[in-house]
Amino acid sequence: MLRDVSDRRLGSELTGEIERCLDALSVGRSTASSELLLPMVERFAAFLVATSCASSLREVSPSDCVRFLCSRTSFGLPAKLSTVHNRRNAVRALYTVARSLGLADGDPTLDVRLAAKDAVVARPLTDAEVNSARAVSAGWGSLRYRFVWALAETTARGSELARVAWSDVDLVSGTVSLPGSSRVRARVGPFTEWGLHMMRDHGDRTGLVAVGDGSSARVQAASGLSQVLFRAGIAGRSGVRPGSVAAWAGRRVLDETGDISAVARVLGVSSLDVAARMVGWQWQTS
Repeated sequence: MLRDVSDRRLGSELTGEIERCLDALSVGRSTASSELLLPMVERFAAFLVATSCASSLREVSPSDCVRFLCSRTSFGLPAKLSTVHNRRNAVRALYTVARSLGLADGDPTLDVRLAAKDAVVARPLTDAEVNSARAVSAGWGSLRYRFVWALAETTARGSELARVAWSDVDLVSGTVSLPGSSRVRARVGPFTEWGLHMMRDHGDRTGLVAVGDGSSARVQAASGLSQVLFRAGIAGRSGVRPGSVAAWAGRRVLDETGDISAVARVLGVSSLDVAARMVGWQWQTS
């Protein structure tokens, strides 16, 4: 499984230990859970290859873990707080299994403290930032990036993008049926004028933003949105996250209607407080 973990500095002991843990981690977990957890554990193993002198799981230090948690993404950008939390969860899952197999006595992440996930809220993009992203996605050679951004402007989140099919798109009404997720309700999202033009101006309807299904499709969809933000020079700005696109769309609804309940509906959230926080509005004092 660890095809890329071949550096001799690690030796066969650490490689074999992680292989055993990965096999154990894959048992009794849902497919969705395994698709997210196992690749992150493999990345941790690859990180140890490149940076650590540990020859076994017992020798991996807290500093090894911290450097992995805070390492930059594949785009060269600082890791989001949610990504750091997910990385720590993956390492902790690895060591939980390692202890059960007698391969470790403790957990090097035990004393690693992180800020709460909700400490960083994605801010809404500005209109200028959206225009920059539109220009980048429209000028890209692949239609996929136009579709990614057009759907993101309807409030589609990364977890939903890969599950939207052409049958969900209604070019007559200018809307798309969004499937929802564990945190977001299923709903009908309105295309912006620009987004509807992008959806109509094409000749290929064989796919939208991803090819295939499962984790591969989700990665393609999420990376497509991140790549647009990155190429537009927006990704590294303070408060900008993939969710900033949906927050921008929600803010437009608030500016047009003044109704926070309408914002909650379009964003697919049940809490008015959550909706207000997403669009950066102090509604309780307004």
